[in-house]
Amino acid sequence: MVIKNHIAPEIGDIALCDLTPTILQTWINDKFREKYSEKSMSIFRCVMDGALRNAVYPWSLLNENPMQYVTMPKRQRKKVSKEDLLILVIADPLLLSTLIRTSQKRSKRNPSIFSNEH
Repeated sequence: MVIKNHIAPEIGDIALCDLTPTILQTWINDKFREKYSEKSMSIFRCVMDGALRNAVYPWSLLNENPMQYVTMPKRQRKKVSKEDLLILVIADPLLLSTLIRTSQKRSKRNPSIFSNEH
């Protein structure tokens, strides 16, 4: 299904010997912009890499695998601010009680962490 739905429609018309790292990087970047999950992105890359690796050896259709030069785009992870946590705690009383219990357990195990005596 990956080949039929994601590879063939976009780069399936390109001759194997004409596939370049630039073409493959553009393809993987387009998939990233389409908001596919990290898991899906990994599958797309693995399927292409595996096929092109086989084209190099044992089939000897290519001299090298152009996919080896393609880098996976990374999503920016938003850091959670104190304000975001406060909103979560206010919105979810169970979360607040869990946080309080957790901090109490920690303070009993290692009181110096939570004491003012440093």
